[in-house]
Amino acid sequence: MALFVTAATVNMLIKKSLLALIDVPVIISFVFLIIGLYMKKLKFMKQFIYIYLGYLVIQFIVYIITIILTIIVFGMRNPNINAINYYVNVDDFIEKPFEVVRQYMFERLILYPVLVSIGYLIELIYYNITGSYIEQFENNLEKELESRKLEENEQLFIN
Repeated sequence: MALFVTAATVNMLIKKSLLALIDVPVIISFVFLIIGLYMKKLKFMKQFIYIYLGYLVIQFIVYIITIILTIIVFGMRNPNINAINYYVNVDDFIEKPFEVVRQYMFERLILYPVLVSIGYLIELIYYNITGSYIEQFENNLEKELESRKLEENEQLFIN
């Protein structure tokens, strides 16, 4: 019995093991971000920048590994040959097996990376917007502290 490793199997194993390990800290980071936004605490918000950046980097590495392994698996052509043989035996038309394999290849090699890339870009945009908001909040907090110090100094000179 031959063991066929498909891209879906490799993708599933990588996602279930590696991404499941980093999902917990990201969820905790989101909780702290929400608490920080609600209570206006910079310390709770600042951690999000580093944790979510690490999450995006790991997710990007897994994405690249998945694409490379998909290309390697399709390069071996074992699943494609089995699919062609199955459809040739079932149907008399020679066009259908190649159409099915072409559709499968299109979905796996073109459509999947495009859809995952769109999702990844949305996450990058979200990270950029949230990080910009946190930095803007930090700048406003620093300005507020400076203005308080100036007011305290003015009060000392007046009294």
